[in-house]
Amino acid sequence: MPRQFCGPHDALDFLENEWPSHGVQQARAIEACGTALHHSEYTNSAKNSFVAACANSEAIRPLIPK
Repeated sequence: MPRQFCGPHDALDFLENEWPSHGVQQARAIEACGTALHHSEYTNSAKNSFVAACANSEAIRPLIPK
């Protein structure tokens, strides 16, 4: 069953507590999601950062449905 994220709070929780490996993309996504929590105009940017981090993660890629 695919995982569903309902906004920057869910994505940030996943990035900080469940993400299997640390790297530049993860750090960028954490920063973007944190910013979006306080400034809703950055929500779309946070979503894009989170999706990019997932797509570029060797650890996450196998979990993404094709």
